[in-house]
Amino acid sequence: MIAAFVRTRVLDPERAEFRRGLVLAYQEKFSDARVPYAYRAPSGHRLGVWVADQRRYKAVLDAERIKELDELGMEWCQPAQNALRRAW
Repeated sequence: MIAAFVRTRVLDPERAEFRRGLVLAYQEKFSDARVPYAYRAPSGHRLGVWVADQRRYKAVLDAERIKELDELGMEWCQPAQNALRRAW
């Protein structure tokens, strides 16, 4: 986990690694990786939009990115869909 934390803390905010670092920070604060679409990181980055894009384009993401997001606790279904699944 520490290695993932260090690897995702890069200076280039447009890199996927930076965004995964923001997901990790969100997870540390909220205890999950269910980032709402409208959520903006304290830095102003539209993290919720980025997470939604990862969900939307999962079919074309490389296996390494999917693995790293899975390790962060990424929920590939929309949060509303997950709530419905838990209710059943």
